[in-house]
Amino acid sequence: MGAFLHGTAPRRRRQRHGPGTARTPSQPDPAQPVRLALDPHRGGDINGDGDDRNDRPWLGRNIALASAQDSSLWQVMLDSDPCLRPQVGVIARRNSCRNPPWTSLDLRVSREVSTWNGQRAEFSLDLFNVLNGLSPNMGQYAAAYGEYRVLLTAVRYNPPAPPDAFDEPNAEQVVYRVNPGFGGLRAIGFDPLQFQAQLGVRYRF
Repeated sequence: MGAFLHGTAPRRRRQRHGPGTARTPSQPDPAQPVRLALDPHRGGDINGDGDDRNDRPWLGRNIALASAQDSSLWQVMLDSDPCLRPQVGVIARRNSCRNPPWTSLDLRVSREVSTWNGQRAEFSLDLFNVLNGLSPNMGQYAAAYGEYRVLLTAVRYNPPAPPDAFDEPNAEQVVYRVNPGFGGLRAIGFDPLQFQAQLGVRYRF
């Protein structure tokens, strides 16, 4: 369970980025592509809060795993995954992993013409996500969500070792299975992210 800390949080100093501009560290850099957060989590509701989607896992090398295959896969993931590798030995930090960036290009073309008595009409064409219109493989937003955010799933809890047991390293530990699909990307294809075109007319009296 979390604990509340009482006191005054330190104030963040503003950083200068050019004449007349300032940006705090908490604000995104407009020059960088936006990458949505991807939090690895454990399945199984280990802390018993009724939600099995918010428990971040311990990224230790010696956690109890269900099989030799899980153990081998776990070591490979800790050594090769660019997000997990720097966090070995700690609880996965919040918002520490990122989905890939997504690029969208929108265009607008408009033309205003005179009608009569000083009135004017404007005709416009708006194109949204033009890259996706050129190719379905471009301008496509792909992200890891659902089961692809689950890194470990609890399968059982090992009871305490009997008094006469010589060596039970996994006694009183939660045993996990490793999800080989963690971080897998799937295209999100709902309408606002697909190519669209819109015609418009505005009349000025």
